[in-house]
Amino acid sequence: MFFSIALRALAALILLLPLASCDWKSVTLERKIWSSDPKPAGFAEHRGDDYRVAYPAGWTLRSGFDRLGHEYVEINGPATPEGAFSGRARVVRWASYPYQFEDRLVEYRRQADRADRTIKKDESLVLDRARRGHRFEYTAKVKTVRGRTVRVRATDTLALTEDGVLLEFSVTAADGAAAAARVAEVVGSFRIH
Repeated sequence: MFFSIALRALAALILLLPLASCDWKSVTLERKIWSSDPKPAGFAEHRGDDYRVAYPAGWTLRSGFDRLGHEYVEINGPATPEGAFSGRARVVRWASYPYQFEDRLVEYRRQADRADRTIKKDESLVLDRARRGHRFEYTAKVKTVRGRTVRVRATDTLALTEDGVLLEFSVTAADGAAAAARVAEVVGSFRIH
């Protein structure tokens, strides 16, 4: 019995030893910087009523209302030789979402199936200032304005804020485009405020 307890204590000590040499001050500072300023170097930032998102400087921003009357912001990277945007970020804001969050997830999956998207990841998220969050990652083939077919990768984040606003944040990049490398930074910059 004593041997078993001593062995467990030794194992716990070995596991905690690397933490003893950790500079806790820098860990806390990094977390604080990330949560207060998610804008990577060389990025601009857009602040909506309920969210903020960073994107590569030089991308163009436009806003308006979709066919259902929901406010959107679209940020486009430069065009590829095939005529696709090298990268695109889009936020659609449903001012007052009247349905259950699960209903939107079911509809999203149904739309993805109809649009011939291959969902690679389908997972719940915990987001600050959101009642619910969910993320989808998918690949698809799309036609460009020049009539060419290109493969794209996308990450869509759906968030129902504490105030009942539904935010749909989508980041898409053409395969092989230079912007594809920055997609993770754009996705990681999304914050609800």
